[in-house]
Amino acid sequence: MRPRRVLIFRGGALGDFILSMPLLQEIRRNWPDAHITVAGYAPARLAIAGGLAESWRSLDEAAMHALFSPERTADSALTAWAAGFDVILSLLHDPDRVVCRNLGLQGDARWVEWSPMPAWGHATDHFLQALGRLGLSVCKGLPPQLRLSEKLVRKGREALKSVGRPMLAIHPGSGSPRKNWPIDHFLLVADQARSAGLHPVFFLGEAEESIAKRLIADGWPVQDRLDLLTLAGRLGAVDGYLGNDSGVTHLAAALGLPVVALFGPTDPAVWAPRGPRVRVLRSKSPDGDMKGIVPSDVLDGLRSLHMVAK
Repeated sequence: MRPRRVLIFRGGALGDFILSMPLLQEIRRNWPDAHITVAGYAPARLAIAGGLAESWRSLDEAAMHALFSPERTADSALTAWAAGFDVILSLLHDPDRVVCRNLGLQGDARWVEWSPMPAWGHATDHFLQALGRLGLSVCKGLPPQLRLSEKLVRKGREALKSVGRPMLAIHPGSGSPRKNWPIDHFLLVADQARSAGLHPVFFLGEAEESIAKRLIADGWPVQDRLDLLTLAGRLGAVDGYLGNDSGVTHLAAALGLPVVALFGPTDPAVWAPRGPRVRVLRSKSPDGDMKGIVPSDVLDGLRSLHMVAK
C-alpha cells in the first residue's frame, strides 16, 4: 500500500538540501498522491516552492529542540505529531539514535534512517540509495531539478529588468573563505564578459557584505540581502551563472542555468553541482588553493556553455 503521509528529516545548509532533492523528486514520482512534509532548516522551503512537498516544519522551532536532547524521554506532543505519518525518513546525523528515541519510534517499522554523509561516490547518488530502504527502485545520476512558479520568476525578471540581457549572475562567496576565488579574478572575468556582450550582476550573501560597497562604487549591479525564495526567483530570471562551491551555485544548477562552478579544497566528484549545463573547474594547485584557477580558464568555461562568444 502506498503511504498517504510521508515525513522527511533533512538538516544541513542550502547546498546539502539541494543535493538530496533528487531523493524527494523520486519519492514524489513514485508516490504522487502522498502528502509530504519536510522537517529541516530554511532551505526546506524550496521543496514547497518546487512542488516536492506540501508542508515543512523548521528544526529551529523551540518545540523541535526536544528531539535532539539525549537527556529527554519521548515528548508527547512530538510523538503525537509523528504518529500521523505512514513513513518517516531521517537524513539527520544521529549516531546515538536520539531523535528516533525522542519520537518514541524505536523498533517502529515506519522509521527509516540514512546517513547524511556520503560514504562513496557523488552525494546525490548516496541519497538516492535510500530509496531501497523505502521499498522503491534505486537509481543513479539524477540531477536536482527545481521548477519555480512563473509568478516567482516573473518577479525576478521585474527586479532585474534594468540589468540588460543576456544576464550573467556572479556569486563570489561561499560558506568558507578557502573555497572563494579571489574577488579581483571575478572582476576581471566580469569585465571580459561585459566586453563580450554579457551583463554581469553580482549576488552577495551576508559573508560578502565587505565587498558590496566596492562593487557598487565601481558601477556593478548588486543583489544582496535577499531571502531564499526571492534569491531563487531572481536566479531563475538570469541567463547564466558563475560561482564558487556554494549552496547558491547548487541552486543555480537546480534551476537549469548554464553554470560554471569553481572548486578548490573540496572534491567535485562528491560535491559538484549536477545539471545539464554545468561546467566544473577545479584548482590545479596541489593544496586546492583557489588561485590555482586562472581567469582564462573560467572564460573558456563560459564560452563552452555559449555564454561568451568564441
